Amino acid sequence: MFKINHIRNHLLVRLMCETGARINEIANICVCDIKFKEKAILLSWSKTTPRPVFFTPETAIYLDKHLKASFPDPEKDSSQKIFPGKNMIYKIIDSMLKNLGLKTKGDGRGPHTFRHYVATNLRYNFRMDLDHVARLLGDTQKTISSRYLHPTAEMLHNLLNKASGW
Repeated sequence: MFKINHIRNHLLVRLMCETGARINEIANICVCDIKFKEKAILLSWSKTTPRPVFFTPETAIYLDKHLKASFPDPEKDSSQKIFPGKNMIYKIIDSMLKNLGLKTKGDGRGPHTFRHYVATNLRYNFRMDLDHVARLLGDTQKTISSRYLHPTAEMLHNLLNKASGW
């Protein structure tokens, strides 16, 4: 539980877990980038090329609450960023991970960890084609496979079972 800005911070974590977006991409989401009907956000500040990312219906609820509370006039507020800057996002995520006992001094976990989680989860648990994972994350297949995939033994075992028909 976040003590302050609960809905915004909860939404921030949900989007990082669902999209694998880079921290700078998240920090630069504007009200006008959100398409509720498509459950999509256009990441126009991408390191590579602008691309859509997609969110779940439950995340849509948090997104709607946050926008209504913080940006009551969608037309007037269309160019407003919905999250604080990159440095504040780092602080929010670091604090959350420490509070949950998931981060210790110097272990390197932070907002970028979610990108690794999403890539691995899509590839091994959802068995998504590597090219599709790379497209969703706005990276190359080579980068995704060499830097972002961290399968557990159980994930590999499940793939072996499926491939062998066990």
